[in-house]
Amino acid sequence: MKNLRRPLVTASLVAVVAMLAPVTIASAAAPVDMKIDGDHVAVYATSYISTGANATINGDAVAGLYLTTGANSNVSGGVSAGGATTLGALATAASVCSAGATTLGAGAEGGNVYSGGATTMGAGAIAAAVESGGAYTGPVITQESVVCTPPPEQAGADFTGFLQTMINDTPSTNTDSSGNSFPAEEIASSVSADETFTAGVYKVNGMLTIASGVTITLDAGNEPGAEFIFNIDSYLAVGADVNVVVVNNNNARVIWNVGGYATVGAGANVSGTIMADAYVTMGVESSVTGSRTADASGSGFTCDAGGAVYSLTSYVGIGAGATVGSTGGLTAAERAC
Repeated sequence: MKNLRRPLVTASLVAVVAMLAPVTIASAAAPVDMKIDGDHVAVYATSYISTGANATINGDAVAGLYLTTGANSNVSGGVSAGGATTLGALATAASVCSAGATTLGAGAEGGNVYSGGATTMGAGAIAAAVESGGAYTGPVITQESVVCTPPPEQAGADFTGFLQTMINDTPSTNTDSSGNSFPAEEIASSVSADETFTAGVYKVNGMLTIASGVTITLDAGNEPGAEFIFNIDSYLAVGADVNVVVVNNNNARVIWNVGGYATVGAGANVSGTIMADAYVTMGVESSVTGSRTADASGSGFTCDAGGAVYSLTSYVGIGAGATVGSTGGLTAAERAC
């Protein structure tokens, strides 16, 4: 039997709020989203990003150090790395901005490629244009100036500041429509059975673990702009085959604000954006996707039109066949936030 969760302070306060207005969340003004190739940044790591074979990133990927994608992987946006960049065999990316050496495996496609070091393109690899700061090895390609905005050496630092702002601005309290504020509800550090949460801000003192096979239902109650904020002091561990789904609103916002590391088990499907201070790992065939379309102005709290995974101080590892971001039902403008 599912337990219905709602942010609480005292029974009397909840009774008053229920009679007057639905609970809302006080959010700070949203920062402007950073884009590399016209899409929102779906994956970011201060150090490195690595993906397994057949992984998919729907959006841009930014790594402060190096970036490596597996064979047959796909990045719908651009990739940017403060160090070396490698696209595996038959992998694709809309563009490549690399401060270090760049390698495109056999049959890979990289769009416009900027390489601060040597550039190596395997047999059958394709690029629209290549600018190489070092030796070039590969098929004959028109080499011309490729503009990276921001430059790959700078992109990581820029997004670190952007992400820190998002983390700092994540709501920690709930308010009613009259502006009355009350604390987030504290929830248990372990979820071992199916559970339902209503919109609001939740607090976890320490870690949050979700057992394998559990379904977490986020019931938005058909409230416009519904938000689910989970502020987790320590780490987040999502077990294999967990499902976190939003119901009764296809435009809800879900934020997992994690003070330590985050792990997503094999085959798990998580709605929302994971913002972790430490590393993030995703198991094989897992996914982190969005539940929110972009608003009319094109802005959003995290611009998570298709989900995102961010590490403020460490790396992101994405397993084989895993997916970050989603495109179903979104226009190009909505995917770009």
